[in-house]
Amino acid sequence: MSNNDICMYESLKTTIDLKHQTKTELGIERDEKLHISKIIGNYELVEVQNQYSKKYTTNPNNLIES
Repeated sequence: MSNNDICMYESLKTTIDLKHQTKTELGIERDEKLHISKIIGNYELVEVQNQYSKKYTTNPNNLIES
């Protein structure tokens, strides 16, 4: 995702997905709905939140458009 895409997804609270390996590392279930809740630094990290308000921090390269 580009920086513009990340901004758009954050502002619209659109559902995103993460790479399978990232989900496994963070302990995220397949059926969790994630959206970007915060951009950290100069797009170095993003904070994603699931439907239960649990937050995870990951690299933007791990984001997949849903």
